[in-house]
Amino acid sequence: MTVILSLLAKHWKVALAGVFVLALCVQQWRIGNLKADLGEARAALVNPLTKKTWQSEALRDARDLKTCRDSNANLDASLSRQSAAVAAWKAEGDQRLAEAEKGLQHALRGRQRAEAQARDLMRPPVGIDACARMEDIDARVMETLR
Repeated sequence: MTVILSLLAKHWKVALAGVFVLALCVQQWRIGNLKADLGEARAALVNPLTKKTWQSEALRDARDLKTCRDSNANLDASLSRQSAAVAAWKAEGDQRLAEAEKGLQHALRGRQRAEAQARDLMRPPVGIDACARMEDIDARVMETLR
C-alpha cells in the first residue's frame, strides 16, 4: 500500500487526470443512456384524447400537411389556367361586341337610307298626265334598285 501511495504522491497529476478521464467516461455513458431513455419515452407518449402515440399523430399530421400543400398547389395551377381562359374568353367577347357594334351602326345607316327611299317612293307622283306620273314612279323605283 505504501508503494501505491508513494507513486500517487510522485505522480499525483497523472492520477488526477486519470480520475478526471474516468469521470468523463462515466458521464458520457450516462448521457447516452439518458438520451436513449428519452427517445423511448417520447415514442411511448400517448395523447389522452385519441389514445394514440404523439409520434404516430405527428407522422399522420405531416402526411396530411403534405397532401394539403400538394392540393393547394394543384388548385393554384387550376386557378391560373381558369383565369387565363376567362381572360381569353373576355377578350374574344370584347372583340365580338366591337364587331356587333360596327354591324349595328352599319344597319342603322342602311335603315336610314331605306326609310328615305321608302319616303321618296311614297310621295305622290309628279306629272301633268298619267304617263308622266308613271315615268316619275318608274324613275324613283329604278333609283331605289341601284
